[in-house]
Amino acid sequence: LFYESEENISAFLRGLFTADGTVMIRSGKPIVRLTTTSYEIAKAVQNLLLRLGIASTIFKESKPNRYLNSNPTSYSYHVYVKDWVLFRERVGFITDRKLERLNHTVMKDQKREFRKYDFDLIHPKKVEEIEYDDYVYDIEVEGTHTFFGNNILLHNTDSLFVKKDKLNLINLKNEVEKLIEVISRELPIQLEIDEFYKAIFFVEKKRYAGLTQDGRIIVKGLEVRRGDWCELAKKIQKEVIEIILREKNPKKALEFVKRVIEEIKKGKIPLEDYVIYKGLTKRPDKYESKQAHVKAALRAMEMGIVYPIGTKVGFVIVRGAGNVSDRAYPIDLIEEFDGENLHIRQPSGIVVKKIDKDYYIDHQVVPSVLRILERFGYTEANIKGSAQKTLFDFG
Repeated sequence: LFYESEENISAFLRGLFTADGTVMIRSGKPIVRLTTTSYEIAKAVQNLLLRLGIASTIFKESKPNRYLNSNPTSYSYHVYVKDWVLFRERVGFITDRKLERLNHTVMKDQKREFRKYDFDLIHPKKVEEIEYDDYVYDIEVEGTHTFFGNNILLHNTDSLFVKKDKLNLINLKNEVEKLIEVISRELPIQLEIDEFYKAIFFVEKKRYAGLTQDGRIIVKGLEVRRGDWCELAKKIQKEVIEIILREKNPKKALEFVKRVIEEIKKGKIPLEDYVIYKGLTKRPDKYESKQAHVKAALRAMEMGIVYPIGTKVGFVIVRGAGNVSDRAYPIDLIEEFDGENLHIRQPSGIVVKKIDKDYYIDHQVVPSVLRILERFGYTEANIKGSAQKTLFDFG
């Protein structure tokens, strides 16, 4: 039902409130209430009302029900509608009797001063950043662009970029404020200025990087922050963005990436740049799917090193047979690295394995910058140095 249109939700609530709802007149104003013995149903009704922009509260009776052989341990839950005017406009009742009571005190000059908001607004007590190395999903619901998260009605926000040539910052700000005033007057949209950019490039919707007027670089949707990326990939992407925005030179950015790839091949990259860090959310032996960081943690356990839950496991990928997880070794077991050979402590003694350069080139360096450089006409073959020039190479 939550995926239905507002029209269908309105029709469902109209029937439900007609059957199980009441309208009481208090101080000359109607109070709309729905009663149920199920808290789950009461919460669902509250969420459905929110889909229509109607706020409500849930009240639980202090004494259990004792009528008509009902379970004496059950309680009644009342859903009180906060805005009966909005409820009348968007839901209403089927029966004339309840409609008449709802409309009883609606006067032409009556104001809705008692309602400040369509929703319950609660000031956050604290906002804090948490460590999280897994996927983050951007949920978009077609049609409504709203969804419930932990019983909070959430709504996607969007952005509008305005380009005006040959204007200084003051004049540009004045022009944008005029635009906001016109849009806000014509449409029920709240707009505010976020940033002024001197340079910006877009990879796709909601994924871009920009150089602000005061010299800061802001990156949205492109960051290689998740635990699947090594330190080298993060550094390279940051440098590529810096070169493109500050120097406006995509070709130089491409050449920078190609030089790094050559340094990988020649064994000039330090060990710390190859390390991938990913956090443990439970004990390594409790995972059903043994990902790379889990396999690395299990190898460390064999040598008496235990990573507590919540710890980030640092590991590298070596050459050999099997999938990536099978070739992951914890950084804490590596005794020596010469740019190519890793000396790794194992129960049988020191074992020498080679760093998987191809993995780091094909699955770390190239993917971290490919989406960006593609927007300037370069391909994966260009990055690896095996393709013909693009139009950006001529100037």
